[in-house]
Amino acid sequence: MEKTVIVLAANQLSTTPCGDTVNIDVNVAKNNKACTETFSLCKTFWSCCTESVTDYCRVILDLFPTQHLVCVIASDMSKCLAINTWRDEDQELEKILTGLQNFGMPQYVSQPPRHHLDSVQKGLAYAVRCLVDLCATQYAVVTTGQQELPSNRGRIILLAPLKSGADISKLEAILVEQVKSENINIHQSRATTQDVVYRLPIAHCELVVVNMFAPTIRPHPITDAPLTMLCPEVSRVVYSFPAKLLKEKLVSLAKAHFSLTTTIVTGIPMKEEQVGGSSANYDVELLHHSDAHRDILRAGYQSASSTASLVGSSAAPVSLKWATPRSTSLDMQFCTSAYRVTPVDVMSRPTVCLVNFVLSGKSVLLEQAKPLLGKVVSHILTNQSGTIFLQSIPSSRSLHEDSPSISEGWGGKVSDYRIADFGQMMLAHRLVPHHINRTVIPAQLPIEAAISSIKRQTQFWPITFGETLLFSLQEELQPIVSVYRHEFLTEEEYDKCHKVILRLQAKEANNEPLFPAVSTRSKNAKRDEHYSQLWGELQSFLQIYSANSDKHWKLFELLRSVMTSSPSCSAHKLKTENKPLLPQPAVPDSKNVANLAWSELDRYQGMTERERKELMDHPKGAGWAGVRHDKVAPPPPSTGEVSFLALWNVQAKTAASKKHDEFAGRLKYGSKAELYKTAQQPSVIPMDTEGH
Repeated sequence: MEKTVIVLAANQLSTTPCGDTVNIDVNVAKNNKACTETFSLCKTFWSCCTESVTDYCRVILDLFPTQHLVCVIASDMSKCLAINTWRDEDQELEKILTGLQNFGMPQYVSQPPRHHLDSVQKGLAYAVRCLVDLCATQYAVVTTGQQELPSNRGRIILLAPLKSGADISKLEAILVEQVKSENINIHQSRATTQDVVYRLPIAHCELVVVNMFAPTIRPHPITDAPLTMLCPEVSRVVYSFPAKLLKEKLVSLAKAHFSLTTTIVTGIPMKEEQVGGSSANYDVELLHHSDAHRDILRAGYQSASSTASLVGSSAAPVSLKWATPRSTSLDMQFCTSAYRVTPVDVMSRPTVCLVNFVLSGKSVLLEQAKPLLGKVVSHILTNQSGTIFLQSIPSSRSLHEDSPSISEGWGGKVSDYRIADFGQMMLAHRLVPHHINRTVIPAQLPIEAAISSIKRQTQFWPITFGETLLFSLQEELQPIVSVYRHEFLTEEEYDKCHKVILRLQAKEANNEPLFPAVSTRSKNAKRDEHYSQLWGELQSFLQIYSANSDKHWKLFELLRSVMTSSPSCSAHKLKTENKPLLPQPAVPDSKNVANLAWSELDRYQGMTERERKELMDHPKGAGWAGVRHDKVAPPPPSTGEVSFLALWNVQAKTAASKKHDEFAGRLKYGSKAELYKTAQQPSVIPMDTEGH
């Protein structure tokens, strides 16, 4: 809990005009006729201070009646009084207004001469003594002794017209000395007595100096200063602005001190009596805690930067539109949160009408703009026991509802997603804790193997059945679709996959259709186009796993030979080169698998952005074979025992050579060039004709 002490310090400048005028209409009689005349009155610095402090206290007491406490101190040349105390019954706006009225106008004492900072010093000393006093919550903790002493943190807001920066330096020194003196006295009292000490040392005090000046004084010698630590217990920040802006600036300070934000209720219908009963729409700005907008801002439907605030503030508000109100709130949806609200300008006519409307027992629905869904009701203004609350309504799906259908996506209603295949892939790549022997470095960690498996499986992965024939004909092509991903193939599995490819070749030779109405995208396609698309997808699928074992490579070579003789592929260029892209391994050992991995990575990095897009989004599943590889040198052959360090060095050199041209010295002399060759030769000094 933080305590706030506001010090109203009056000096010689407090009773002078501040430049803010108020127009007053007065009914007068002229020539036995009643007429209205307008008079202008100029406020004093003291009037601006009392009006602004009252508004600041109203915001705190309306929104945080029990969480935050405020105490007002008024001082002049002759007296220093506490307008209210920390007691619960004094934390009311009526108490503050009555106390300021009893204090009256500040008195200026000319004899004996007084310094203009005398009242400010008395107010600061009184504010420090107020901070060390216990509030009700602190008193309960101290007297019971069941818990540790609470941290006593507070803020002192000083409002006074100052003359120069030397005044602020003097006030800083006075405050630091006063805080240290009070803390020492409290610690000594606790050490020397067994009785309960009804005071707490100040853990931290923030001094907020608010200097005000008349608009005619430009530039003022005192300017804004950022937050500065004067000592471990005291920090200081300075604000300086014209007195007529004091009310707006204090509201902005309240928003910063208590994490407040604003909601602008737009489109409020009101009848205009002066225009024959016509209606117009008005806006009202409401203050509340910033968490009220947490859900809608987190969802990204509306950011708090669309509308300018009606009060000068660094944080822009969120605009919510007035919707049709209802008489009762019993049939409303459940609310996830409720926050107290208070209007920014309590004297404006639209604010008074809105507050009276809600306090009469009616609720106001507030809408927000939501993409693709138009306007959605997100908040409700309602009355609870004479207090207005802003309640948040969940505008997204509830936890109690069924999960959304996968077919209801951003692209519209799609009903042919490969949902079952996605589920099988997720089950095949489940991760569980794996304990390995940390004294032995494995060739590939389990997490690395899982990532590699996912990358290879999703390298050719159509999203819907309308984009693929290979996965639409899984029953016809089994077991080649399921078992070809295995690391090794048994003789039985190899024979079955071999028969599948030959059976497809025979069906094409006999002019048999693949499948009637295979997919929604290829209903009207010709038979040759079906076979051409299927051969291309099979080629992309088999090539990804062709280096797993010798049998994988043989099946891939069989498919290439079948595609060469296929009539549907005569006009369709074979996607592979005559020379195999991947070296045929004799034995599927770890070294060949590592070489394959480096080779695939080099090829992918050497592609352009267009080639990469064609690789992933080709409509017929071209895969690796449809991409040019002339820019990348083939990997070095694996001969003999090759260590992992050697593989890494080869990869690093290959990557470095792509980034820059090789130095001329290395091209001529190799990786090592001999320097300073002439240093080893005997030096020969030329002589002139005279032998010198």
